Amino acid sequence: MDLPSLRHFTPAGISSDPVEVLAGESWVPAIYTDKGWATADGASLLLGIEEWRHAAKETRPIRQHQRKAQAH
Repeated sequence: MDLPSLRHFTPAGISSDPVEVLAGESWVPAIYTDKGWATADGASLLLGIEEWRHAAKETRPIRQHQRKAQAH
């Protein structure tokens, strides 16, 4: 598996841009660090990650889309 590029250098360590990893059956926000996979805030390491993808762009909740469609 290719890994995301480590781009961010801080006194706490090196990390990637935010990504999503498959943890069990759910995609969760994460980063790749010089210590391995971690939660998006870097507070906890994640184990057993075998798949990742670039983070999805933020979208409006479905309810807002429905209200906008109903207004037309």
